[in-house]
Amino acid sequence: MTGVVGVACSELGRFSQFSECLANLQKPDGLTVVKFEVGIDVAINRRNVVRFALEKEADWVWFVDDDMLFAPDHLMKLLAWNQPVVASLYLNRKPPYYPVAYNRRFIQENGDPAWNPIDLDGAPHEGLADVVAAGTGGLLVRCEVFRALEYDSWFKRTGAGEDMSFCARAVEAGFPLYVDLGARMGHISTYSVWPIPGKKWTAGLGITKEHMLAVDLGNA
Repeated sequence: MTGVVGVACSELGRFSQFSECLANLQKPDGLTVVKFEVGIDVAINRRNVVRFALEKEADWVWFVDDDMLFAPDHLMKLLAWNQPVVASLYLNRKPPYYPVAYNRRFIQENGDPAWNPIDLDGAPHEGLADVVAAGTGGLLVRCEVFRALEYDSWFKRTGAGEDMSFCARAVEAGFPLYVDLGARMGHISTYSVWPIPGKKWTAGLGITKEHMLAVDLGNA
């Protein structure tokens, strides 16, 4: 099995904690290429990663942004589901820290599309949840999905961000989308933001390596 870890960066690779996570990432048997694409337009960066993956006849691409934190076995968890598209679970890095995974798409009064974030209240701590869209900050996509879509159209924006536009194309092409509730990531701000399971899910703000502040989702 051949795969590509695509790091679509800002103009500067930003975070040393991310670099540590990437260095310790466990990879499946076979060839895994870490491909950095750096530039001001993240949609172009992601497009270039997919071009590279298809040229190399890769089986999958895992998009991971350089403001994300993750455990060494994170990629292996996503691959184990053997699904076309599996998103990682992470939170918006700004209040109200909603999950960047969505279970309903609707059209606003002004005609623009919008999405409802999944509700983690009462959700299990492991397993897959059906979604209609998710952020690409930790998104695993099998290359069969890219091959089924119009070449180079993957991340063209259609009234939304490049991640929502890709998910809409994948759903329209008949591919199911899931988020792995057990594959949780930290989202770096001036602190890192983590989804924390419990009787009631909370947002954990990683102030230092030793200290995390828990806040209610949606109430920060």
